[in-house]
Amino acid sequence: MKRVVTYVCILLLLPLLIKAHQIDSLTSKDNTYLIERLDALIDEKHHPNAMLYVQAYIRNAKKEKDKLNLFYAYKEGIFFSSHLNTQVEYADSAIIIARKLKNKELAATALLSKGLAYYKAKDYREALQNYLNADHELNHSKDQYLMHKVTFNMAMIKIKLHHYSQAEELLLKCKTFFQTKPENKDYQAYLLNTIYQLACLHQEVGNKAKAKEFNQLGLNKSKVYNNDFFLRHFTINKAIDEFLNDQFETAIQLLSTKEDILIKTNDFNTLTKIYYYKAKAFDKLNNQQHKIIYFNKIDSIFNEYNFLEIKYRPIYENILNDALAASDTSRQLYIINQLLKMDELNYKLDVEMSQVIYKEYDTAQLLKLKEKLVNKSQKLYVVLVTCFTGIIVLIMGIVKSRNKNKRLIEKFNLFIEESAETTYKERITLVKDDDELNKEAFENILLKLEEFEQNKEFLNPNITVVSLAKSFSTNTTYLSKCVNQYKGINFSSYINRLRIKFITDLLQEQPQYLNYSVGALGEIAGYMNPRQFSNVFYSETGLRPLDFIKIQKQKNKEST
Repeated sequence: MKRVVTYVCILLLLPLLIKAHQIDSLTSKDNTYLIERLDALIDEKHHPNAMLYVQAYIRNAKKEKDKLNLFYAYKEGIFFSSHLNTQVEYADSAIIIARKLKNKELAATALLSKGLAYYKAKDYREALQNYLNADHELNHSKDQYLMHKVTFNMAMIKIKLHHYSQAEELLLKCKTFFQTKPENKDYQAYLLNTIYQLACLHQEVGNKAKAKEFNQLGLNKSKVYNNDFFLRHFTINKAIDEFLNDQFETAIQLLSTKEDILIKTNDFNTLTKIYYYKAKAFDKLNNQQHKIIYFNKIDSIFNEYNFLEIKYRPIYENILNDALAASDTSRQLYIINQLLKMDELNYKLDVEMSQVIYKEYDTAQLLKLKEKLVNKSQKLYVVLVTCFTGIIVLIMGIVKSRNKNKRLIEKFNLFIEESAETTYKERITLVKDDDELNKEAFENILLKLEEFEQNKEFLNPNITVVSLAKSFSTNTTYLSKCVNQYKGINFSSYINRLRIKFITDLLQEQPQYLNYSVGALGEIAGYMNPRQFSNVFYSETGLRPLDFIKIQKQKNKEST
């Protein structure tokens, strides 16, 4: 008996021992290797190897007592974790490290990530509290980008609570800010998302003219930025605009064009939206057969994910009315149970949200009707549960890979094209006599900047506006204003752009560098932290370094 118990214990512990061994073997790899592996899994965040790399990254950072890398390792943990409790633990650890580093921006970033974890878990009160905490950390910060990210996410909470006027005020503030840097990929994404949320908000409150205005703006900018994701979502919103204007057939046609891609990308939140409006449109066209088809699709998602937003309640009430008219007691009971389940789940999420929702059939009425139906027949004492077959998602790995590669190549070509057009020539505008800066000093700085660029001094990892101003025998105010006026960007962005341009040119012109690691390329470019280099590279090119290298290798192979 003791031997059997021993064997059972060994079998139970074996997976843990194997996992521990895998992590130990990965800790022999440097952080650059681990970051490269994690970057490669960004589109597959639930890949079984992801958390092994994260845990090895954390262990390395702890071993090296590298607090900054430890912070980024915890951030990776938040992103790749599947469970809320684990995400919160990593977020709390990141917050502690940020405070040890006395870096309020990092603390705010971690709090924002923690809030996002709660938001995705539909715990909106906890999400809002963490957004407020992040906002508090940024009270004296000059990082406007991070501050507006927090503001945007607070607006999302306001929308969930149906505080539409407050949400609109915050979103308009974000729109004004994010449109200030149309060339920046991160700003582009947040601007499109802000416009999208404004359009959705106005659709929710019935302001058709405003909704149409924001949707058209979003469609135009999505095309300019070559952003397929938001182009798809604004097209769906345009279809809803058509529905709201009683153009039901047009709405159905537009919505149908986006179903397949949403199924392939597992975007069931947006799919539910499509199914809802198609069901309502078919109902308006008196096509009851297709209305039922799309209702069943919604109900399948409800059963699979065990949650459905309360805004989709009207279609259930519509189906219940049909069942009542047909005296279909079995169908009535099923729909009532689904409505009760929806009410309970949404009520648990947020009492305040549930209070603002109008219900044609409130919970008390539904309970009474259910009792009457159950008593009518002994067969109905056992609740009938109809199990709808879940939507089968057939995403072939090779198709997904090809689609991803196609998008990356488009981004690569766009960057190369834009990069070829971009120069750092001085602006033609002459310095006025009454300019705040001395004209002679200004021209002297421009000459030194030209020499600075030619000598590739921007590759010095220790370069700062202070050190460069000192070497130019000027002050930081003159230097900063010169860069701002003649380069059109701030000093930090100026250095980053020069470095990334240098590295991308190097990768295109000297193929041997395509075999370098991300960390090694980052060091050449003047970055001591591989994660920082990867993030800046992405911000400038729209691609991760590994993706850029992969595509450049393909281009080289095709040209030989």
